[in-house]
Amino acid sequence: MNKGISINKDSLVDVTDTSVTDEFVAEENVCYGEYETQTTSGEEADLHRDLHSCRKNPGHTKFIPVEKFTQQDLPEHYRKDDIFGLIKSVADLTVRISVSLVSPNRPEFLPNTSIPYFLYHKRGLKHARTGTGKVSAVTRFTDGVSDFKHEHWKDYTTCWCKKCRCSDTPSNVWWEIDVNTAAHVIFDDIEANQSLLRLFYDRVDSPKIIIDSVGFLEADSERDTSRLKCVTCDSDLGDRLYKMYRSFDHIFWRVRIRYHSIRDVNSSILCMLWFLELWQPKKMTTILITYWPN
Repeated sequence: MNKGISINKDSLVDVTDTSVTDEFVAEENVCYGEYETQTTSGEEADLHRDLHSCRKNPGHTKFIPVEKFTQQDLPEHYRKDDIFGLIKSVADLTVRISVSLVSPNRPEFLPNTSIPYFLYHKRGLKHARTGTGKVSAVTRFTDGVSDFKHEHWKDYTTCWCKKCRCSDTPSNVWWEIDVNTAAHVIFDDIEANQSLLRLFYDRVDSPKIIIDSVGFLEADSERDTSRLKCVTCDSDLGDRLYKMYRSFDHIFWRVRIRYHSIRDVNSSILCMLWFLELWQPKKMTTILITYWPN
């Protein structure tokens, strides 16, 4: 009997930031989590050098390059084709987010605490950092109508990417990509407008596929969540992302239906971390959390 397999879609949209500095925040026995964010005032070359001086670097060896991750790297209880397929599918949709500016609107403290908010002291300044996010939806529009026959939420009839906004002949076909990340990575529209997304960064020699047209939907600093809406009219990229997301959605529901009711009171939950360390390609590791009644 399969025991202790818990699949929750919400858990598949959380992010883990790249790390050189970290900050644990807690007050009055309430844990607000740990910020692990790669920050730099220099260029990408500086970040490559930072990898060797990072005080956490010895621990990075436990992270496995995504292209080398196999079922045998999972705890024995979880070595199943569908679970492995779901994990790889989420890895495909994991993106690296690079931000170059800190919003002047960042609050001084975390909500309802006296704990300093991340990068408040840098507000309004150029300050490069990277984090991760996950594609949470992909929608194709043609003449302002989606494939599901819905009119565009802003009544757009042509693509709004940076290239099309400067063109006399903007594309009438485009793809909008929703991305979930953390509020301390992208706090508001000011930071979103100064960010880039790198996709499919699975190997050192992966092609540099960038989306530079990033919009902002909403953020919740208390829950540390942020939602972005990006756009591309590159048909190859749009179709590739659309197929990847459809594949993820299909396998997610298959896994959820299969395992949702199979839970033992003394069972474990498998957590996956998708990690982009110091401008390096995606890496993965597993965490097994065991829980008991009360």
